[in-house]
Amino acid sequence: MRILPGCLSDTRVVPLQMTRKTLLSIPPCHSKEQMENSKKRQEVCSTKGKSSLYSPMSYAQTTNAAASILKIKEAFPALPNKKILKIHDTAFPKPDNKGRRIQHTTKGLSRKQAIVPTSNNIKDIIMGEANAHIFQINMLLKSIKSTTRAEFICPCPGGVSINTNSVPNTSDLNTIERYLKSINGAGNDEVLAPWLP
Repeated sequence: MRILPGCLSDTRVVPLQMTRKTLLSIPPCHSKEQMENSKKRQEVCSTKGKSSLYSPMSYAQTTNAAASILKIKEAFPALPNKKILKIHDTAFPKPDNKGRRIQHTTKGLSRKQAIVPTSNNIKDIIMGEANAHIFQINMLLKSIKSTTRAEFICPCPGGVSINTNSVPNTSDLNTIERYLKSINGAGNDEVLAPWLP
């Protein structure tokens, strides 16, 4: 038999065979407000316990966690165990039970580019002064009040690829085509209409 702490006005005698769970269910002799707060704390603790109990960990994850806890204990031998566990949880946060959201990416060409089929001769001319051509294309796109801007030009099989900040529309593609056909040495048959991948 033992006396529960915190109950000075009404002492209760509890047999030793009772578990911790039954001890927590016996309300202490406090005000109603304190009892409500303790119930809220118990609910929070019980929900936290469930999530950590049901989160599956592999053998490798368990041994890594134990090894890191031991390293922290060796580094700070004077700290109590609760603080060491807090340090470990801060340094190595547990993954959410919901799971990580998988971001699917498509392999292949982006729609934020215009592929312009050109001859090898014109491709070399365009790539030789790529920065100047990007500047001129952006000036023409700005003059037609388009929000699309060319970011860079790179060579691709059969022509050049002009990467943009957004998907170019038909008027943007026509503007790019007109500019590339106006480059010195470029004929109508050497620069074809740009297309989106």
